[in-house]
Parts: sequence; C-alpha cells; structure tokens
Amino acid sequence: MIKGYTRIPTPPLTGFKTLRFPKEALRRPNGACGKICTYFEEIDNNDGEASRINLYRIAGSEESLNRWIKYLTERGWIEETEENGRKIYSKTERGEKLHQILMDWDIVTALTFELSGKRLKRL
Repeated sequence: MIKGYTRIPTPPLTGFKTLRFPKEALRRPNGACGKICTYFEEIDNNDGEASRINLYRIAGSEESLNRWIKYLTERGWIEETEENGRKIYSKTERGEKLHQILMDWDIVTALTFELSGKRLKRL
C-alpha cells in the first residue's frame, strides 16, 4: 500500500473472465489493415473519390500502387472509373463495410487475440 492512500474495498466479480491482451493491440490497425484504412480515408477526404495521384502519395511507388489497386479492386472494395482521361477511385458498399469493421479495430483485435492458436488450444 502506498503511504497516504487508502484502499477502497471492492466486491470481487464472479462469473467474468478478464480479457488480457497487449495495450498496443488497441491502437489503430497496423500493417496491411492500416494501409487499407489509409486508402479508404484518402477516398473519404476527397468527397468519396480519389485520383490516382492521391493514392500514389500513400503507396510511394507506381509498382506498389498498382499492386494495391489490383488487390482492392479484385476484392470489390474499390472501383475504378475514368473521367476526362483520369482514373478516379471510389469505395464500394463492400469497401465501406470493411472500413467500418477496421475502424472498430479494438474489437477485432480482442477477438483475434482471444481466438489465436495458443488460446484456442486451451479451450
């Protein structure tokens, strides 16, 4: 006990299992999920449409941009249209749903951490 502080008695909770996972897991998505969120946020910040150059700034190179656009369009998360000879990218309904799920990253992380290999074997 720390000098000058009093301990307030609290009744023990029964029937609840405490979820324990690293605090850094509650931050914004990282890795590929974070990159996808960045692309979606760029589209949202430009009134629902982003030009190729906007996405290029995130990707950093033409090769990386082409890979990401191929990945996102093949899965139906973004769609490509052409206006005045310029390629414009926008989120699809599926992409919007994915973005909402990724923004609730703390819930997703808690679930995936609890259902990871070692913990799942203990069940």
